[in-house]
Amino acid sequence: MATANEAFQWIVDSATGLSIDGRGVVAQTSTRENVIRTVSRGGRVWKFTITPSPGKTYAESRPYLAKLDQMDRITIAQINFNHTGFEVINQYLGSGGGPFTIAGISGTTCTVTAAAGLGGSYVARAGDWLQIGAAGSVYQVVQDPATGNGATVTLNRPIDEAVGSYTGLFGPNVNWNVICVERPTWSLVPAGNNMLVNWSGDFVFYEDRT
Repeated sequence: MATANEAFQWIVDSATGLSIDGRGVVAQTSTRENVIRTVSRGGRVWKFTITPSPGKTYAESRPYLAKLDQMDRITIAQINFNHTGFEVINQYLGSGGGPFTIAGISGTTCTVTAAAGLGGSYVARAGDWLQIGAAGSVYQVVQDPATGNGATVTLNRPIDEAVGSYTGLFGPNVNWNVICVERPTWSLVPAGNNMLVNWSGDFVFYEDRT
């Protein structure tokens, strides 16, 4: 039988559609004079909407379907985008040589130091994904930092991890802990030994921050 991580990853790797949402919850009110007041409610949790690949054979899908049915919507597992076809979104654009050390945590900022130094100007660039700690949360760099190793990097949300020193992972090396909150059903298209699997809709995964 496939593992929990393998079952979720199988859905991600063969996706025909992908939506990634890291926005927070915002409350807005409007007066009769159309004055808009906006308040951030926090809640910046990663949400992934995955359109599963249709038409895979049941013979290939069988172990993953069995595990997905067992996991349902209560099991936490890991996903990543270290797979052919995702190179553009998971690319690390900084020029640091790892391993990376994350320190100086304060609010939405931290310092990033590349042990092997820099091959260019920046230790990270806007859009890079950064995981703080081997099992920590994943963040996104929101603007290019100052040049040089050990620069202060601004991330997309307040950092969960306590003040300290951590190993940092970038780009294709990051992993999200997620739980499936919307789970489509699967059906079979009879075709003898090549019976096919279709899905009733999309998978929706939310980052687990418990």
